[in-house]
Amino acid sequence: MVNTAILGRCWCTDHGGAVQLGDSAADIMLSVPMAGAGALLLLVLTGSSLNIVSGIGMILLISIVVRNAILLIDYTLKLRAGVLDRRLALQEAGARRLRPILMTSLCTILGCCRWR
Repeated sequence: MVNTAILGRCWCTDHGGAVQLGDSAADIMLSVPMAGAGALLLLVLTGSSLNIVSGIGMILLISIVVRNAILLIDYTLKLRAGVLDRRLALQEAGARRLRPILMTSLCTILGCCRWR
């Protein structure tokens, strides 16, 4: 999946097809500082240091958060193209996309863990 921002418009290319996310690039990019702040807060709460391993983990976290934001916004826009208003489209997209987002995140997290 390749994400490209052109003149304030966000395009998501997946398997050769392009889906225009419109002016949602700002919404997607707002998820990045929240993920970074959460990661830094967790480092402080656990008493861990910011080193190469935690930096790579933060990069992985931000990529997962951006991918999840793109999936959620894309599905919301598809629902809004139908007959749903903004609030109902957000509620429906959140309910329908929660399971795939959690499965993807859990598989990535478990794949990064060391198993002895």
